[in-house]
Amino acid sequence: MARPRLRVIPLGGIGEIGKNMMVFEYRGDMIIVDCGTKFPEEEMRGIDLIIPDVTYLVENSHRFRAIVLTHGHEDHIGSLPYVLPQLEKIAPVPLYGSPMALAYARGKLEEAGVAQLADFMPIEPGQKYKIGHHFEAEFVPVTHSIPGAMLWP
Repeated sequence: MARPRLRVIPLGGIGEIGKNMMVFEYRGDMIIVDCGTKFPEEEMRGIDLIIPDVTYLVENSHRFRAIVLTHGHEDHIGSLPYVLPQLEKIAPVPLYGSPMALAYARGKLEEAGVAQLADFMPIEPGQKYKIGHHFEAEFVPVTHSIPGAMLWP
């Protein structure tokens, strides 16, 4: 019998600045880390924001468990108002992050009128959190240009 594998699928943020979104899959559970936007280049006239392609998430929403935010910069939270409505059938979507990251996210979602699609789950450093059936996370605070940044090692 094949051993279960952790699958890591970047939907954005690899080789570019912005659009940070990484899917982690294990034994039928799927979570994403960050949900960011990218600002258009100068030659992209008429485009306000670039968001990751979340078709894979929508097609597999029955396995989707949560979004984990590392911090509150736009390139890590900016796509939330566009992604959560696409996951409306499984709402409210658990949204894990530091109190500061969640405050930024809540502001964006309230402005877009979709805050009810998120279940805000504040995390504290050093605490372990069970996410879905097969993921466990312990968050570590890191120094960054915004308060409340944490990594999930």
